[in-house]
Parts: sequence; C-alpha cells; structure tokens
Amino acid sequence: MSPAAGSGSPRDDGPILATVGGRSERGTASTSVDIHRHTWSILALAGAVFLLIGIVDIALAWLPLRFGDPEWEFGTISTTINNLPVPAIGLALFLASAVAADHRWQTMVGGVFALLLAADLAIMATFYGLAAPLAWQAGSAAVGRAIIGGAILKAVVAMAAYFTFAVISAILGLRALRRV
Repeated sequence: MSPAAGSGSPRDDGPILATVGGRSERGTASTSVDIHRHTWSILALAGAVFLLIGIVDIALAWLPLRFGDPEWEFGTISTTINNLPVPAIGLALFLASAVAADHRWQTMVGGVFALLLAADLAIMATFYGLAAPLAWQAGSAAVGRAIIGGAILKAVVAMAAYFTFAVISAILGLRALRRV
C-alpha cells in the first residue's frame, strides 16, 4: 500500500493533464495527446458545420440568378457580405484545427477554400463596383441615399476585411503544408 493510499489524499500517478467535471485527471503523455487530438477534431467538425451552414445560406441568396440586373446584383452581394461571418468563422476553425493537428489533407482543403473565398470576393467586388453607382443614382431622397451610402460603405469595408482574412489564411495554411 502506498503512503498516499491510506491518507485519503489522491495518488500521484503523474502530472495533472486535464480537469474533468471539477476533478483533476492524472495520466500519461498519451492521455494528453488523445485529449488534444479530440479537441482539434471537435473544432474541425464545428468549423465544417459552420462552413456548410454559411455556404447554404449564401447560396440561397443567389437564387434565382439575375445577372445583368444591377438592383439584384447590389442586393445579393450586400446580403452575401452580411452572411459571411458564419462561414468565415467555420473556415478559421477548420483551418486552424487542421494546422494545429498536423492534418495534411484538411490543411490543404482549408487553404484552397480560403483561396477560393479570396477569388470570389475579388469577383464580387468587381460586380459590386459596377452596381453600386447605379444603386446610388436610383436612391431617391437624401434618406434613401444615406441608407444606400451606408450599405456601400459597410460592404466595401467588410469585403476588404474578408479578402484580407482569406488571403492571409490561405498563405498561412498552405505554408503550413511544408511542415506537415
């Protein structure tokens, strides 16, 4: 019998690696690796779910397609930009967990997806740049133009921020492939 067993104090089976339900769990390094692997898997799954939900939400905003209609283009791109936080968070979770867990295929998928997001944003910015002046001219009173002006400013700032996020994520994710 170990001295700690009869004293009512917990046995020392190694360093405390996790706290579960208010109690400390002791274990070995392999327990720590398992906890980290499962944590990254959960974050990757959450990221994939956010990404999927966000993509479906954005895709529904684009249907039915009416390219050539500046009002539709302006409204649809504005809606897309407003709906980007959920898939952007999903991409960040997915790619960060892939890099942290050294999952090569997942890192590649996340990096390529970030590149596609950057390309899509560049294309949308072009269409938005063509549609925004027409929407501005169509705005009737000063109140209407103020609302349209605010929407344009918000979309331009958001597109620039999301584009920067997508490019940096793609670079860091694809660069991480060298070490994975």
